[in-house]
Amino acid sequence: MVFIHNAWQPGTLKAYDAVWRRWSTFTMANNSSPTDISTKMVNAFIADLGHKDYSTSYIYTHRSALSSLRKLARMDALDDESTKRLLQGLAKKKPSKPKYSEVWDPTIVINFIRDNYSKRARSDIDLLKRTLVLVRLALCARSSDLARWAFSSLVVSNTSIKGPIVNAKEQRASASQSTLVLKPVSGAAASRPPHQCLSADWITKLSLEVMEEAGIDTSIYGAHSTRAAVITKALASGASFQDVKALSRHKSATTMEKYYALKLEGSAQCSQVNSLFE
Repeated sequence: MVFIHNAWQPGTLKAYDAVWRRWSTFTMANNSSPTDISTKMVNAFIADLGHKDYSTSYIYTHRSALSSLRKLARMDALDDESTKRLLQGLAKKKPSKPKYSEVWDPTIVINFIRDNYSKRARSDIDLLKRTLVLVRLALCARSSDLARWAFSSLVVSNTSIKGPIVNAKEQRASASQSTLVLKPVSGAAASRPPHQCLSADWITKLSLEVMEEAGIDTSIYGAHSTRAAVITKALASGASFQDVKALSRHKSATTMEKYYALKLEGSAQCSQVNSLFE
């Protein structure tokens, strides 16, 4: 069980622990057991959460956690039609609100990296975290995308670095393979891929360090806000909605428009920014 426990990321474990405690309280209050992860009991639990002041996205986290526990108990995942309909109805009644009404301008971070870069020797971690943020912005990538980028399958050339994402988020509802293609703004691509991958949590941590150093308020904005920043900046710079949607790999245009196409906080301009979206 220790190894199974360690298979989840710390952030996932923290969220699932809260779910388990809430689930345990609910089942015992209803004269049942936390191990009774039946569809009937789960639906009752979801309906109970729906009557409380929880967002739909937070309730979906509960469903995901319980579905994982069902799989460990060698039960089918929570894909029963009644559960799907219940969640769909909940989403319509309590639509999730965007996390941000406005987002930071990625130009701020790009200018910071440019202005603070010098030819003097820097530590590997210093170069790594700046590179990670630039790659995040160029690819509109999630931390999980970069952690799952199949480095062993990268095709490196003088014009691009191309490779598949293993089990990308958008792949879960589609059989198509997601691919990241990095096209350098100037100069040749790296001569060889790295030999060690970072976890999504480490990528998030390093990204937040650079954002904070550049002056972004990380008490408000998480590392995932880089996607909203890139999408908003690209649209404001004149890129077409379809091109930006292809870059971000969103399946739903409505989702991208509602949660990611926001208002920019800053208005600084940088000629290097537009090249990221070409």
